[in-house]
Amino acid sequence: MSQVDVVRKPAKCRTCRAAIFWATSAATGRPGPIDFEPRGDGNVRIVGADSHGSPLIEVYGRKKGEPAPALFSVEPLYVSHWMTCPKPPPRVSGR
Repeated sequence: MSQVDVVRKPAKCRTCRAAIFWATSAATGRPGPIDFEPRGDGNVRIVGADSHGSPLIEVYGRKKGEPAPALFSVEPLYVSHWMTCPKPPPRVSGR
């Protein structure tokens, strides 16, 4: 499944009202908010859809030496809204 086949459902951040979409991490299975518009400095790539049809994502640049996705990706890249929200809500750990 390509990015073109995955539907990004528009939503709004509860605290700053920015345009976002919700996606599921391929690594953790947890949902998270993603800025709706792609960015040149993004490190989030849509790799498919989860069982509910929501975007399934991979996040790059978390490990030392991991290449920046812009160097090898021709697909749009996104940024986690937790990184850009001017008024992020408190993070609650599920562990």
